[in-house]
Amino acid sequence: MKRSKYIDHTLLKADATKQQIIKLCEEAKEYDFASVCVNPSWCSLASEILAGTDVKTCVVVGFPLGSMTTDAKVAETKDAIEKGADEVDMVIQVGKLKDGDDAYVTEEIRQLKQACGDRILKVIIEACLLSDEEKKRACLDALNAGADFVKTSTGFSTGGATVEDVRLSDIIGGVEAITGKRYGLKAFEDCYSLFGYYPKTIIAPVYCEEAALVPEINIICNKIRAIGIVDAPVGATVQDVITGRGSQGTINFNTSSERIVLCY
Repeated sequence: MKRSKYIDHTLLKADATKQQIIKLCEEAKEYDFASVCVNPSWCSLASEILAGTDVKTCVVVGFPLGSMTTDAKVAETKDAIEKGADEVDMVIQVGKLKDGDDAYVTEEIRQLKQACGDRILKVIIEACLLSDEEKKRACLDALNAGADFVKTSTGFSTGGATVEDVRLSDIIGGVEAITGKRYGLKAFEDCYSLFGYYPKTIIAPVYCEEAALVPEINIICNKIRAIGIVDAPVGATVQDVITGRGSQGTINFNTSSERIVLCY
């Protein structure tokens, strides 16, 4: 996939004008981005401009606070879809999560996913307001409710996305106790039954520097016959890379697996 197809071209400021939204959409078409992300009032305009292209229209719901009722979020979602939204980015009710009311959070996400149908639903958890334990619960709530993606931040609260919000344990993954769903690398084992194919290339840039991750990538690659790409630590010299290869290597290149491609 082209790198541009990983980019959501976004304008969510309160003072965004019609001409700015038009410019946003034209840029998305020019550079072939994955989508434009706009507030609901601009959905019809964006959808009209992007018609006939593969650039999607993404609309935020319950943004940026997430504190409106579930019924209001569902209505907002249905309205956005009627006006041409291909994807929905919702904000959870952060206070309910912090109160420990995971049932509320999960049910709200489930209802919005139901309203979305086969369209993508992304769940913004506003990680800057959460403890590590709350972040994990929020992700599990989204997983259990059938959401398609989890996002860390609205960009309108006390902080944005951070590398620390993505933990090594989350990448390696496991099996959710209640639903039995796999997450992280473990989820790749379910790809064939869900989509009819397995991923062919697996990479976790920067996190490959963690000694515990490369063996896990190798395990899943052997299970699904994929190739894992492992990058050298930032700042590694050519000599570091040479001496770091093989089973006796001194960096994260210490593997002799035919399923692992070393990248410097």
